[in-house]
Amino acid sequence: MRSFLAQRHKNQKKGLLTQRASKTFEYLYDGFIDPNVICMFDAKAVYTVPQEATIHIANSNEPTNYYTSIGGEPELLQALSRLAAHNDLGFTEPENILITAGAINGFSAVCSALCDPNDVILALSPSYILLAHSPELFGATMELVSSNRNGKFRVNPIDLQDTIERLLSARKTIKAVTIVNPTNIDGQCWTISEIDALASIFETYDLLLIEDRVYDVTQFAAPSDASFFGAHPDLKRRTITIDSISKRFGATQWRVGWVFADSAIIEAAREFVMQSVWSPNSLFQRATATMISSLLDNSKHSWASSYLHNTQSEYKRRRDLCYLLIDGLGSYIRRFEESRQTMHPFTSPEELCTHYATELKHCELLKRGCIFISAPVVPQAAMFLLIDFAQSVWDSLHQGLEHPDLSLARLIYLNEGVVMLPPSELTLPQQDKLFRIEYGVAVADIVSCFERLDRITQQLVSNQSAGVLPPMLPDTL
Repeated sequence: MRSFLAQRHKNQKKGLLTQRASKTFEYLYDGFIDPNVICMFDAKAVYTVPQEATIHIANSNEPTNYYTSIGGEPELLQALSRLAAHNDLGFTEPENILITAGAINGFSAVCSALCDPNDVILALSPSYILLAHSPELFGATMELVSSNRNGKFRVNPIDLQDTIERLLSARKTIKAVTIVNPTNIDGQCWTISEIDALASIFETYDLLLIEDRVYDVTQFAAPSDASFFGAHPDLKRRTITIDSISKRFGATQWRVGWVFADSAIIEAAREFVMQSVWSPNSLFQRATATMISSLLDNSKHSWASSYLHNTQSEYKRRRDLCYLLIDGLGSYIRRFEESRQTMHPFTSPEELCTHYATELKHCELLKRGCIFISAPVVPQAAMFLLIDFAQSVWDSLHQGLEHPDLSLARLIYLNEGVVMLPPSELTLPQQDKLFRIEYGVAVADIVSCFERLDRITQQLVSNQSAGVLPPMLPDTL
């Protein structure tokens, strides 16, 4: 049996993105399951599910000895129809809605409806690398359209067009383009002007768009013209929108997601959902409907709106706490003063030091910051921060390592008990050797994480300066 499974795994067609994800797990698997580490890799929502929704479930006296409807609970379908209309999407009727067990299940269902063997799904960078597994289930592959960093990461329309032409010349069939908006990797939001620059390309090549909106309404510093691809007048009818309540309402374990799309796609995708998970728990579906309805009924004063406002405020404060720890108080004060002229200024140092007084009481980083760490991309949404280690840190490692970022990630785990996603696991340009941390964890863990990262980076650089041999890093496992 083991031999059969090993050979089957070996023969399975894997794209470059899934190969990269697999390599990360080879290096860090034991870190991912270690209960004693500071877990900076998981997208943990900062607050749990709103109390009103859990009370709704607790007060239900419904029997649970029956199967849920594969079509979805009527209350949720109605709420989602209103949500699609509210966001000006192109598909708003019940026949345009598929209820799924979270967003990944929704993406896999869409791939089942679209993909044939040897097809290609393009992904605009930054993206979410684990999405690449879904098209491979059906013999297709996902290919990344790389981005450039200029304040934030964005795909150049020329690069997108060149990628499409190259694949068409190779007689590949491109079924769709995937966009994560706001992005999983760096918490950025696509603006109307950026969407405009790509819209004509999607039309010219008659491509479908798959827009992942899992981090919708987590925006705490988004530009005023942040927008949905699915709301663009030229893209409405070709956009498939995937979403869930996992991040917006802290309900990752509920596994309630949905897809808005053309009815023919929904009908085909439903077969995959029916054969894989059937349908999410009906009580969770109806509780989800109460949250969405509360958000839409009174956008400023409802309990759902209050929950989201508090969530956004705390994400922003934690983002700014990270910059305070990286910069040190003096540099952070300058950052704050410069930002006061913008639409979304950083949190004042006084507020941060007061709000997190307990966690910062004995923190030495307040005086000087992290000497060999920076954060070049300022998030606008979600709970992610990309950090950059100084070149002197990389220079302190053994030269000639096949995967230096994975080796460094493992070294940090083994020596400091911090696990975060290394560049190989991200979908950024090769020259951007950035690690991703998430700040939905306990505030004390955020502070401890940066203290440990500062300690090990200083040690590596100091050892090199003193002529100490570089640490033995695992290059193959």
